[in-house]
Amino acid sequence: WDSNSGSHQFTRDLGYKYEAIFGIETSATISEKRLCVGMRADNSFPPTGTTNPSSYLNWSGMGADTGDANWQLMTNDGSGTATKFDTGWAKAVGEVFHVVVEGNASQVVVTAHRWASSNFTAIPTATVTQTFTTKIPAGTTGVAPTMFMVCGTTAETTRIAGIWQRLRTPF
Repeated sequence: WDSNSGSHQFTRDLGYKYEAIFGIETSATISEKRLCVGMRADNSFPPTGTTNPSSYLNWSGMGADTGDANWQLMTNDGSGTATKFDTGWAKAVGEVFHVVVEGNASQVVVTAHRWASSNFTAIPTATVTQTFTTKIPAGTTGVAPTMFMVCGTTAETTRIAGIWQRLRTPF
């Protein structure tokens, strides 16, 4: 991704693998938070505090809307709202996640590994994988890494700790 021109150079047709390790560092009202970690075509910032990630167009990854009790794997093409896959993991502070988003010509695969706050070992507490073949960004749509969390309607300090990110292509 060229940060000077804003052009996105990663597409599903070319193939990519994005990985991020992060944690929710602080938040008193986690239920209101909106989270988006993955590959997104529109990386305009700042995102608004009241816009849910499921409404973002052309993106795939892990996220949560304000009304979601659990973290979701999501994908959305150029219209409508995202397709969601419920991880079954309640939104909580102090957990660490490793999210992998792999795009190729026919699908987007999103995998999330979770470490509960009481179990920081080399082996994740849980892993969920979902393969999306519909509602995915078009093969030629440029996408770039994105990682953010916004407050919602409650004004408070909210921090997402982005520990590590990597983006690879087959070239």
